[in-house]
Amino acid sequence: MTNQLPIVLIVEDSIREQERYLEALKEKVVIVPAKSLQEANTEWENAQNIALIVMDGCVNNHDFPDTQPLIKKIRETFKGPMIAASSSSIYRQALLQAGCDHEAHKDGVPAKVLELLGLS
Repeated sequence: MTNQLPIVLIVEDSIREQERYLEALKEKVVIVPAKSLQEANTEWENAQNIALIVMDGCVNNHDFPDTQPLIKKIRETFKGPMIAASSSSIYRQALLQAGCDHEAHKDGVPAKVLELLGLS
């Protein structure tokens, strides 16, 4: 009997970042990617057994952190770890205030995911 890999929802509009996360986390987690707020909302509503969420700061609007309403909505029911992922510490702080409970610079996201899931 094999252990099921943890499921991680990654809300990130950059295909390059999504690919980097996928490569760094392959065979350790199952990634559910979302590249827009609409896709993220759909994936969240259809999701089952998500262990962790990575939330980019700016998805549809690159000049303003626009994911806070989605973070607040998800936090109504999701009690697991949620990482505020941004290159901007100001945006990470905004996401923490909205409901994320961890933060990471985009370069540190894979390591933070593994740490929080006890896989590092």
